[in-house]
Parts: sequence; structure tokens; C-alpha cells
Amino acid sequence: MKPFIKRMLELLPMPKNYKVCTIISNFSGSNSYSLSKYASDNNERTHLEILETFNISKYWLISRILRCKVIVSTHGLVVKPRGGRYIELWHGFPMKALGLLDKSSPLNIKKAFQKNFMLADKIISYSPFYTTLMNACIGVNLEKFVITGAPRNDFLLLSNGVENLRKLTGRSIGKSKIVFFLPTFRKGFLNRTEGVFLNGVFGIGEDLNELNNFLEQNDIVLIFKPHPMEERFFKDFPKSDRIVFIRNSDLEKNRIDLYELLNAADLLITDYSSVYFDFLLLNRPIIFIPRDLDEYRKTRGLLLEPYELWTPGPKVLNQKDLFKEILKSLSDPDYYADERERLKNLVHYYQDADSSKRVWEIVEYYLKG
Repeated sequence: MKPFIKRMLELLPMPKNYKVCTIISNFSGSNSYSLSKYASDNNERTHLEILETFNISKYWLISRILRCKVIVSTHGLVVKPRGGRYIELWHGFPMKALGLLDKSSPLNIKKAFQKNFMLADKIISYSPFYTTLMNACIGVNLEKFVITGAPRNDFLLLSNGVENLRKLTGRSIGKSKIVFFLPTFRKGFLNRTEGVFLNGVFGIGEDLNELNNFLEQNDIVLIFKPHPMEERFFKDFPKSDRIVFIRNSDLEKNRIDLYELLNAADLLITDYSSVYFDFLLLNRPIIFIPRDLDEYRKTRGLLLEPYELWTPGPKVLNQKDLFKEILKSLSDPDYYADERERLKNLVHYYQDADSSKRVWEIVEYYLKG
């Protein structure tokens, strides 16, 4: 930003009690949104400004941030005010390579990624393991990291997911089993292709009629939520009584975060999305569809290899195996349970619903300084 524009924005009048900004980029597992709700629900006297990047212009966003004392973000910082404090929550446990370790990012992008974290006063962490992985990707002073757990996991542990799903979709699930499919993106923020785009629902050549029949016969409802960056590729998604397609706009309109739905799931299906690390807190089955694993290894890279070792659930690459593993996972609670437990204890130092509280204590510490 040009210096004179920044100075002009700094001179804009702001409320005297304007102290804390939480920046929310979407409702697909937003740590900032969870922290904002915690502060609001606990009647914090501090003036809290919630900034939703999808509802305001960039310059309006910057003008508000520049008058804040504490800024909290889930997707990086646009600008840091003089004398302000910045807490970076990030948006998930890293499975895919990031920043300095991202194979396909040019050097200038890697440096920009690193610079954002260098501006942070504190970076929240899940555990010592998380700190090690993240710092390999960003290379900053280890003293910036503080283990609090991810605020969004409070939603995962406390929300009434079934009721929130009813509010969002307008339909009652009844006694049906609920399966969530949450894939990662194939086209990154640099407009590069990191994998093979989905074809159908799961991208493994499944027959939609056979899928619908399978879901109907076994009384299963499938919740499909693409990555926010890839919803545009599913504009003509076919309607089905047994498949519920959720868009980011649905979550925004209803003021419901994805993690306020997720504990409705009896089973999670994913590929390389970090959501499965959080889902471990529920001790429920996970199925993995690594259909373009080699592409991801070549273009982006994975932090955790071998993939088989770090993914506590069956791997499927065709419809027949998918149907078989869904039924087995739903019927046998001990299926891969030991593997899930081991990984959960490595990933999550805290396994309670107080992560937002711990992060807010950092906010209050900076407000007193």
C-alpha cells in the first residue's frame, strides 16, 4: 500500500473504544468466527469489531484494521497498524506443504507467506507437533507459537450439529446416518492445478444412480461441501433427496459455520483436507479417497509421508470399495480406532472445548499492555 494512502486511512475517525478486530474470510471452519462468538457470548466489555472480508471493500477493511489495538485473523493479515498486536490463528493442521516447503510456489510468494507470519506477535498452535510442522513451512521465531488449540474445535465439540443442519437445509435428517464429504482444493490460490478435478461427487467414476440407490437402501444422507475456492466448478450439481450440497453462501446467509454442523457426521470422507485432524476429536470413522495422490506429491508436496501412515482409515479408489468401506465404518466403531487415537494424541495437546477461551486470554493480555 502507498504510504500516503495508509496515512489517510489512519486519520479516519473511529470509535474511542475500538480495540479488537477479528477478520473472518469465510464460514468453512473459521477460527476467527469461533473466537468472535466466544467473546460475544461471554459479554466481553472490550469493543469487538467483526470484519467479514466478503462483505466489505479492501480499503474499508484496512481503514478499520489500522485503528485496532489487537487484530486476529485466520487467513493472514492485510496490514498491521503501528503499535498494534497481531494474533494469527491460521486455518487448519498442515497436511499439504505450505510456504517455504511448497514445491510449486515461486520464491517471491514463499517470502510473502513467511513475512505475514513474521508480522505476527503470536501464532496459535495445536501441539508441539503442529509447531514443528508449521515452523518448517514459515521459519519464524519459535517464541511466537503458543499452544491453545484451534477455536473452531470448540464448535466441533459443543454445537448441536443435527439441529444446525436442519436450520441450514430446512429438512429433518431423522434417524438417517450422516456422512460428510469434505475434499481439499485442486486449484490453488495461484490459479495453479494441484490435482485432478472431481468428476461426479467423489471423483472416482461413481455412477450417480447407483450412489443414490446405495444411500437410499442404507438410509444414509450424504453432505457434500466443496472447498470454498472450488464451488464454482459445481454450479450444475444434480439434485438428489439423499445428497445435500452445501455452499459457502448458504453458511454465510444462515450465520452457521461448517464446524457447527460437523459433529452431526457419523462418518467423514476426505482426501488431504486438514479437517480430518480436527475430526479425530470426535473419535468417529474416516475414509480417505487419495485418487490424485501422485499429482499432489509432484505439484504441491505433502508434509507427512508416507500418506498411509498418517491417515487413520481405509483408502478407496473405486465405487465398489467405497460402498463396502462406508458400511463397515458405520457398523464397526473399533475399525481403525487405535490408529485414530494415536494420531489424536499427537495432534491435539488440548482435547477440550476451551480453545477460544485460551486465545481470548492472549487478546486480553495485549489489551492491558
